Amino acid sequence: MANITVNPTRMELTRLKGKLRTAQRGHKLLKDKRDELMKQFLDTVREVRTLRAEVEEELMTVHKSFTVASALMSSEAMEQALLYIRIYFVGIPFMVVCNFGSAVLRSYGDTRRPMYYLIASGVVNVILNLVLVICFHLGVAGVAIATVISNILSTALVLIHLYRRDDEFQFRFEKLHMEKAGLAKVLSIGIPAGIQGAIFSISNVFIQSGINSFGEDAIAGSSLALNFEYFTYDIASAFAQAAVTFTSQNFGAGNLKRCKKIFWLCMAFGIGFTEVLSIIFMIWDNFFVSIYTTSQAVAVYGLIRMHRVCALEGVTATYEVGSAALRGMGKSVEPSVITILGTVVFRMIWMVTIFKWFPTFDMLMNVYIASWDFYGGGNLYRLPASYEEVKPDVCQITLYDV
Repeated sequence: MANITVNPTRMELTRLKGKLRTAQRGHKLLKDKRDELMKQFLDTVREVRTLRAEVEEELMTVHKSFTVASALMSSEAMEQALLYIRIYFVGIPFMVVCNFGSAVLRSYGDTRRPMYYLIASGVVNVILNLVLVICFHLGVAGVAIATVISNILSTALVLIHLYRRDDEFQFRFEKLHMEKAGLAKVLSIGIPAGIQGAIFSISNVFIQSGINSFGEDAIAGSSLALNFEYFTYDIASAFAQAAVTFTSQNFGAGNLKRCKKIFWLCMAFGIGFTEVLSIIFMIWDNFFVSIYTTSQAVAVYGLIRMHRVCALEGVTATYEVGSAALRGMGKSVEPSVITILGTVVFRMIWMVTIFKWFPTFDMLMNVYIASWDFYGGGNLYRLPASYEEVKPDVCQITLYDV
């Protein structure tokens, strides 16, 4: 401590006492600040520790899933699967552009040309598969390369057609720009629709955890039956695409009466054709299951899922077409909210109540039908009121003659 010379006067002592009090207050403030910083540091440490525990838990879950996949697949098959995914991802941007271009074509009524382009790319895909696998012996890599090339072809066909048009749908790279008003409308419809799609994946995680609890045979059997659900679901999804296209056209023209007609036609055709294919799968269920497996244990779980879920796949048309009709009228938030309630919330409640009380594979599969009924019923309940609430901005449109 430094020595100072002090005059022994009352005034000097009073001045030094003032400086001492100021120094003590400053020291207290610095101490309080240090304590607060230490508190914040400890809070941050606790938060980091919590986040670390969550990350480690997620990594353990991923590791378990990877271990299960490794148990079902040899190391060589796993490497081939990863190779396919890496090559396949190269074609994802082209697939996205193709989907956007096809949506533009469908928006003015040209629903056939996207189908022709997909058929052409599908034929090319098959031919390239044969050439690359049989002639060049590329194996899985050849299949992936063929898929990427077919995606590029379909994208090129869509863009070339849009480039050659001479109307408002003409596409030019040099004319690409963003319009704030249009962007806001696109995001207001697109973001909720995207969330709606992601919600399904999140809800299926909870169901998959229940499936995993029954062992490897249940996992394989469920995956087997899921292939048939894809076939049937695509029919309902196709009529949903038709519903959103023609609903938006007629809604923009102010023809609400025709919007209602389109909805009921797409709903009827979606349910009807989906159930026809489902019935075919049910009649020859053993034959179709035998295509994918020779294991009796796996086949049992596959047949249970087919009879519980695939048999009633037509119910998916109620929420797919209903959501499509609402989006066609510019109402995209409501289907997303109903999706969250009807899938994530409803399925979580089912898993912690019904499935917990009756822990059977049959009861687990029943959650699909129950959630579809809840979700589809919500859309059907909300749709009639939407026709009365929304007043379309009537615009002059010209439909493409197909």
